[in-house]
Amino acid sequence: MTGKSFITAILGLMCLTSCQEDSPPFGALAKIESFYDDAREVQFIESHKALAKRDGDILELRLVGGMTARFQNLDRDQCMDKIRVNNITDGSEGCPVQYQVVGYWKRHGIFLLDVFRYYEEHNFELVYADGSITEILEFPFFSSNQTRFATIQDGCGYYPDSLIAIFEMQNGKFEPVHISAFVEDNAIVVRSVRWDGTERVIFDVSDCGYPEAKNATLTVERDQKGKWTWSGPMKATEVERTP
Repeated sequence: MTGKSFITAILGLMCLTSCQEDSPPFGALAKIESFYDDAREVQFIESHKALAKRDGDILELRLVGGMTARFQNLDRDQCMDKIRVNNITDGSEGCPVQYQVVGYWKRHGIFLLDVFRYYEEHNFELVYADGSITEILEFPFFSSNQTRFATIQDGCGYYPDSLIAIFEMQNGKFEPVHISAFVEDNAIVVRSVRWDGTERVIFDVSDCGYPEAKNATLTVERDQKGKWTWSGPMKATEVERTP
């Protein structure tokens, strides 16, 4: 082996330990659009056979420590039965009908699920090593140190509100530290999301104006006192967070 080849090999070995730590959580995916796609889950399970498997309507995840988490898909009739039995007035709040595993963050043993709800709604879920779950509205965009992420929900069309949320890792789990809701007639379409360091996130968006939408840049930033503040040309209000 030449000196140059030896150096290349050493750098490659170093990258196996350090570069993997810096890779994006849940793989190299920048964003997942939520459209139910069997091929996407099949591909994930094929490359993570020791971690996930599907048997018909049952999705099984092998958690760190050997525990197993099971998620069962429901059809429309089963969903409606669940709504009636539990006296749920809004089926989308309590009736997931399809679960799809789409990512795994090895460093923390966290799975990312895409969950479709009756009727025509969805959210993502983070499944932790102990089986607990954090629900998030949209795909998470992580800060450079991967201790925080931002989500943003489009508000045009079916959804009445647009929401921006910031989550932070606290005691091994992600908790919401800021949520902004855009007021009526200020719903938005997301064009891009990017972090500037670890305490400022930038959203490039368009409004829902017709016939021509107007572009805007919105930011959420953490001040010296630790409070996250929203700024931008569109009207929004901070949402009270529930424990």
